[in-house]
Amino acid sequence: MKNFRLKIGNSKLKNILVFDLPYGQTCPNHTDCIKNCYAKKAERQYPNVRSWRADNLTLTKDPLTFQGLINEQLAKTKLTVVRIHSSGDFYSQDYLNTWGSIAQANPTKVFFAFTKTNWSLGKLPANMNVISSLINGKLNFGPRVYVEALARDTGAYICESTHPYDTSLIQCGVNCTYCHTNKKVVFVQH
Repeated sequence: MKNFRLKIGNSKLKNILVFDLPYGQTCPNHTDCIKNCYAKKAERQYPNVRSWRADNLTLTKDPLTFQGLINEQLAKTKLTVVRIHSSGDFYSQDYLNTWGSIAQANPTKVFFAFTKTNWSLGKLPANMNVISSLINGKLNFGPRVYVEALARDTGAYICESTHPYDTSLIQCGVNCTYCHTNKKVVFVQH
């Protein structure tokens, strides 16, 4: 298992570090989205992705070692934003609290995550934003018409990097940081 567990994101998350877990098995409330989970494609197509995420999961079972490795990596990078889980979810309250401790130890970094769990968010530091993937009991992503109606009905923000119009000017974490501090955001499925 390599020491550095945070990866630099894909083309949509260029200057954002990402920590992933295996899809499905780490998502307590996955029954309504497992069929269309975008994260499973990478695991099926690239065995190294599957093993990387599995190693991450194993590492999280030892919270002190996990915190130490993540804190060490964060101390060595100039990147300031961490997305927790482009794949996976907070599988327990203790695991969520571990990320809260990491965020607290790194006050100059911003942490954000999406979840369908109902763990307590009360003790999280101000630099960690956990966004519910459910808005009024409905998934916060889907086809354009669904997302536009959900945004209109709930006052949610439609993520511009997934909006069906000209997304070439929008770079997540560069000229849009909405998810870093706000709770209601919806995504056009692509």
